[in-house]
Amino acid sequence: MFTLVDKNAVITGAAGHLCSEMARGLASMGCSVAILDQRLKQAEGVAKEITAKGGNAIALKLDARKKSDFEECQKAVTAQMGEVDILINGAGINAPTPFMEITEAEFDNIIAVQLKGTMFGCQVFGQKMLEQGRGSIINISSLFSWLSMFILLKSSLCLNCSFSFSCLSMVSVSMCLWISWHRDCISVFSFYTWSWKS
Repeated sequence: MFTLVDKNAVITGAAGHLCSEMARGLASMGCSVAILDQRLKQAEGVAKEITAKGGNAIALKLDARKKSDFEECQKAVTAQMGEVDILINGAGINAPTPFMEITEAEFDNIIAVQLKGTMFGCQVFGQKMLEQGRGSIINISSLFSWLSMFILLKSSLCLNCSFSFSCLSMVSVSMCLWISWHRDCISVFSFYTWSWKS
């Protein structure tokens, strides 16, 4: 029978609304959760809420743009919780800037958080999963990654170009790693988020 009891999960961007709810959900099913986010105070708040309800959670500061931060967090998680069974790469930022107005700094920052952060997470925690012979990785993307390729239904959707580029690249990371790692019992998937205001 499938169970998450006594499993360990790491979630990046877990101080935000979506990933903090994922952390709460996993904890409610018996999973120990590491809350990783650059906003340490908010991450500690999520962890405190989980532990107050009888769950097990720790909070660690993570700048998803830095591989060294992932390496330090991996060491801390392993020391405090043990081997990681689940990784959710959820750190992300967005900017509704029209394509011709995107600055180099804005583009680099979004790509660094979304794409490099996903890659670094998969490299650092994925290596440990390969060594232990099991693990699941979920990379949080967006339906913008596909809408950017087809007919856009509203003109406002065109104002998320950098975000769309990074999300589509994240899907490619997931596909490549699934092909490479599934025979080693490592599952890698993309999860698509979406919000719509009519």
